[in-house]
Amino acid sequence: MVQIQPRKEIAFNGVTAGTGLVSRAFGVDNAGRLSLMVYGVGVTAGSATFYVEVSNDDTLGFVPYNRLISNVTNSNAQNDTKVSLIQQTTTGTSIVFFPDSDTFNFVRVRADVWPTGTYSAVFYIN
Repeated sequence: MVQIQPRKEIAFNGVTAGTGLVSRAFGVDNAGRLSLMVYGVGVTAGSATFYVEVSNDDTLGFVPYNRLISNVTNSNAQNDTKVSLIQQTTTGTSIVFFPDSDTFNFVRVRADVWPTGTYSAVFYIN
């Protein structure tokens, strides 16, 4: 069986400070699976908050996406936990997933980063 490797798109690479940062838009047409991984390095007192925005026509604008599936433990009786943002407050990595049933053509990330630390955000599109 041949495995299809996901396309990797870097939204932010090593940002250290700034509010209202906006990545470029990435096309996600026909994506079967989509995830966003964020990570911080050297975080001692700062934090970064990442927000996802989506659009079907990037010339008309983007809207906040509030259905990110958090990587938390739920019981079998619970539904997936949906969140609107990822907050990275320590050195380490976080990941969120997008429901397969949601469709849109473009995705991008906004970020608010407070020193200290260096933060990155990467989409994995398959």
